[in-house]
Amino acid sequence: QRQQVSKVLEEMSALQRKYEDKCGELSAFLIKYDEKIKELEEVRVQLQTERVGNRHAANEERKVSDRADRMRAELVSTGRRLDEERKRS
Repeated sequence: QRQQVSKVLEEMSALQRKYEDKCGELSAFLIKYDEKIKELEEVRVQLQTERVGNRHAANEERKVSDRADRMRAELVSTGRRLDEERKRS
């Protein structure tokens, strides 16, 4: 009977070591998981910032294009008025 108790105690000890090893593995996995979550959040913020920057750049481009169109129209109009003035003179 002592042999059986000894054997059971050894098995319990081995199982305890396995349990502790698995807990260590799980802990390491959770640390890596948390690191990956932080990396993903940083990338998400970076992408969001780039999108906002791209929208801002597109908006500025549109403003410049609109201004250039207005200036062209103004030049054409001024040219026509000058032509009319020359014809009158």
